[in-house]
Amino acid sequence: MVIICRRQQKNARLQLLQGNPAKKNTNELKRRAEKEEKMKMSAAHVTPPSWLDETAKKEFKRLAKLLLSVELINDADVEHLALYCDAYSQYLSYKQQIQENGLWVGDRPNPFIFAHERCSNANAIFLDLI
Repeated sequence: MVIICRRQQKNARLQLLQGNPAKKNTNELKRRAEKEEKMKMSAAHVTPPSWLDETAKKEFKRLAKLLLSVELINDADVEHLALYCDAYSQYLSYKQQIQENGLWVGDRPNPFIFAHERCSNANAIFLDLI
C-alpha cells in the first residue's frame, strides 16, 4: 500500500506576496486571505525560550523579527522556531569543532562530522515546520 502525503497548502497571503506562483485565481486567493485573517492567532509571545543558548537566542530574535514583519509566524510557531535555532546553534558549534580539530582524529573521522550532518538534516526538517 502506498500512502501519498500532500504538501501543506501555503496561506493565501503568502501566495499573493509571492506573485501567485501557482497561477491560482486571484479573487479566490483574496477571499481565502480574508478568511485566514479572521482565524489569525496572536503573535504577542514570540520570544526565545529560556533553554536556548546565546547563539540560538540571537538567531531566534533575528528570524522572529523577519517572520513577524510579514506576519508568517505566531505564538504557535515558537517551539518549532526554537528547535530550529537550537539545531542551528549546535550546527555552528560542531562546525567550529571540525575546523579546530580537523576532519580526522588519529586514524578515524572526526565524530563531530556526523553530528554536524545530523544537525544539518534537522535544520532542514525544522525549517519545513515553521
